[in-house]
Amino acid sequence: MTKAEPGPTPAYVYSAIAFQVAARITGNTDRLDDAERISIAVLSSTSVSPLFALRANAGLAITAILRNDTKLARQQYDLLMSKENTMLAGGFGAVDRLLGLLSQTMGDPDQALVHFENALAFCRKAGFRPELAWTCCDYAGMLIQRSAEDDRAKAIALLAESVAISTELGMRPLMERVATLHEQAETLPVKASAYPDGLTAREVEVLRLVAAGKSNQDIADALVITLRTAGNHVANILNKTGLANRTEAAAYAIRQDIV
Repeated sequence: MTKAEPGPTPAYVYSAIAFQVAARITGNTDRLDDAERISIAVLSSTSVSPLFALRANAGLAITAILRNDTKLARQQYDLLMSKENTMLAGGFGAVDRLLGLLSQTMGDPDQALVHFENALAFCRKAGFRPELAWTCCDYAGMLIQRSAEDDRAKAIALLAESVAISTELGMRPLMERVATLHEQAETLPVKASAYPDGLTAREVEVLRLVAAGKSNQDIADALVITLRTAGNHVANILNKTGLANRTEAAAYAIRQDIV
């Protein structure tokens, strides 16, 4: 990087990526300021390519996550949403995992859950085991932080999958992170759901809106979530309750005194 001309060049873009990914893996943020400066410089260039712009945005997303910067997280989330169900080269992995971490940073664990589930499905289908191991770990970390009903059991299962893969592949930084999270998960209390059929608080919010005749777009607008996230919440509600459609869901809400 120091030998290259500043600008949207491979030397600059991939140096920033290396700083950001390494900071995420190791927790060492000594070079994070440099990485952020480079990413912003790349994005401000009139000649930056779409590929390099995407890499710079993904790098800034990692910066937002590491700094718990909700404003920057929201900006990068909106920019990366169009890349759902894709994989970013250069060490970033599944975009949905990044979106899950950004959602967690923004304080929306239910939205994060949807993205992490999508990332798990994507990685398993692709057979990308290193990224699957990281996704399991990050997903478990979010569940431990949320500490809602059934989160303890789910987190422990995800960590078991992550440690099995990371041990086999020799991913030592991840193995250490998983061990720390497992200790935290073991201390979580076992909580029973406060709502019928294991519905979460966010799903109850969505169910109330469904019972009010709201469309998925209306729900997304009301709760400030994406249309896809709203649809996933509705699908989860129907799966958990064994209901066939929105009409039955509305009747269920009335029976359960949820409306």
